[in-house]
Amino acid sequence: MENPDICRNFMRQMSASRINKITPSSGRKASQKTVRLPELKEFDYSEFRKTADKVPFTLGEWAAIFHLSERTLQRYAQSNASFAPIHAERFHQIEQLIGLGKKVFGKISAFSEWLHTNPPALEGNLGMQSLESFEGIRQVKEQLERIQQGLLA
Repeated sequence: MENPDICRNFMRQMSASRINKITPSSGRKASQKTVRLPELKEFDYSEFRKTADKVPFTLGEWAAIFHLSERTLQRYAQSNASFAPIHAERFHQIEQLIGLGKKVFGKISAFSEWLHTNPPALEGNLGMQSLESFEGIRQVKEQLERIQQGLLA
């Protein structure tokens, strides 16, 4: 159970400290120290297609990565709908992973083929299903970095 005194002391310290407002990069003036948050750009289907067209993943694989149905992705395509922020974040991670895969294997298609073979790793077998979770993406990234360093396992 939490101690209410600890919570009160923490709140007092926070209000007494020189922590200033966090403001978006909208140009509004803030107090002395300002932390700027990046502006969230809408991530729509056309943005998705720019990268998806370069990668030999099927619509079903992309749907699984985003935890959406194929039909939902088809509807997004028809109306150029915007993805939810969680999907934009996942896409950004996958995009970085694809870049690393291309760097390691020389071609995106070679990276995709490697993923489809369910390669062994220290944490178990990796594969396309690994791209469906943040932990799986991390494991694939670590394995690619091991390969890049010449440490196969």
